[in-house]
Amino acid sequence: MKKQQIFFLAPANYRSLSQRHQAFANLLALAGYRVIYVNPIASNGFVVNFHKEKANLTVLDLRLPFRAANFPWLQRVVAQICWKILKRKFKIGWRQILWVADPAMAMLVLHQWNMVVYDRCDLHGFFPGQKKSAWKSYEQLLFHKADLIFASHQALLDGIPPECSGKAHLVGNACNAEIDCRKSSGCLAGANRPIKAVSAGAHFEWVDCLWLKMLAKNPAIELHIAGVGRGKDFEALVGMPQVHFHGKLSQQQLFDLYYRCDVGLIPFKELELTVAVDPIKAYEFAAAGLRVWSTPVPGISGHELVDFRLESEADANAAIESFSLPADDRRVARWPERLQTILDRMGRLQSD
Repeated sequence: MKKQQIFFLAPANYRSLSQRHQAFANLLALAGYRVIYVNPIASNGFVVNFHKEKANLTVLDLRLPFRAANFPWLQRVVAQICWKILKRKFKIGWRQILWVADPAMAMLVLHQWNMVVYDRCDLHGFFPGQKKSAWKSYEQLLFHKADLIFASHQALLDGIPPECSGKAHLVGNACNAEIDCRKSSGCLAGANRPIKAVSAGAHFEWVDCLWLKMLAKNPAIELHIAGVGRGKDFEALVGMPQVHFHGKLSQQQLFDLYYRCDVGLIPFKELELTVAVDPIKAYEFAAAGLRVWSTPVPGISGHELVDFRLESEADANAAIESFSLPADDRRVARWPERLQTILDRMGRLQSD
């Protein structure tokens, strides 16, 4: 029997670096579902562009006159326009599934779907520029209208209303299958070169650039920064003569950088936003054979893949000294097993 169609409302552009959403969409397509991946809606214009990315997966780019995520009454209009476009292009009926990873499009759940899945991957409303009350209203609608809720962190599950908790499940993050399970060359204490440490991703307000500067000043560490950033602290960091700034890299270039390094860094600040984080980078670093060091934020306290939580220069020196010890063997979760947890629960719901 032909698999159902899934309308996948994503908070990340399909063509950007692969993360939770692209991984799930690709695997759903491989499983036989017909996936319509809706990129984050852009504003200032009107463009509807469909592109078949691969078998069973079509990417939809939408540019609408406005996007008003901080104003639910206006965002309702955006959702309605999106609904009309989808309805005109595709035959929406009882067999369609709505997969929501972008809460701003929550009002699409008010239409008829065979199943609604809400993938809660972040603490929405706490990103810079987001109005907390607006995002809270979107999530409340999703909590009550979704048939299944999946969260990437226990703290995200804890924030779901008790009356909705029975349909909520923990599905953590994982790493890409493309990363080789290899050990880096390593840097034993006393070797002729410093430990190569890498921080990758968006170095925005939630990243502790002062912590990274502390590591960069240590002569035993060679710091590599990949990705983008903003703010005076970031500019000062990448301007340091001992810091290697690689800028924005492709997926393969990023993995190649990992293979040349010894340690992967998780440099989060302690903020409301980082109370509920399961860093994909931790899985990628560990799969590439790197040790993983992080700031001591509660959100990743106890994370099984983090080797050291560094608060001070003394902690950094202790971590450096530990490099002479063998690394523990660790099993790193991959995206297919995470998706299988979701598919099992979707199948169970459909068979009820």
